[in-house]
Amino acid sequence: MLNGYTALFATCLAPAGRLADRYGRRRLFLAGVAVFTVASAACAAAPSIGLLVAFRAVQAIGAALVMPTSLALLLTAFPPHRRPADPILVAGLSLAPGPLVAVVPVSVLGGRFVHRFGPG
Repeated sequence: MLNGYTALFATCLAPAGRLADRYGRRRLFLAGVAVFTVASAACAAAPSIGLLVAFRAVQAIGAALVMPTSLALLLTAFPPHRRPADPILVAGLSLAPGPLVAVVPVSVLGGRFVHRFGPG
C-alpha cells in the first residue's frame, strides 16, 4: 500500500505541475485538496484492503495535485524580500513534526487506539 502510494504520487507530480501551468495553480490546488479529502474519508470507511489500496491511490493523485501548486502559490503570494531564504527547506522542516504527532495517540492509548481505529 505504501509503495503504491509513493510510486503513483511521484509519477503524477510532473504532470500535475504542467496541468497547473495550463489550467491555473489555484484551481488545481483546490481540486487536489478536494480529491485528497474525499479519498481520505473513503480510506477511513473502506470495508476491505482492496478498496483501501484503491482509495490510497486516489489520495496519491490528490497529493500530487497539491504539492507542486502549494509552493508555487506561496512564492507568488509573497514578494521576494518577505520570503524565507530557502522555501524548500522551510517546507521540508514543516513536514517533520507530522509523524511525531501521529505517534502520540498510539503511545498514550496503546492497544485501545489500534483496536478501535486500526484495521480489522
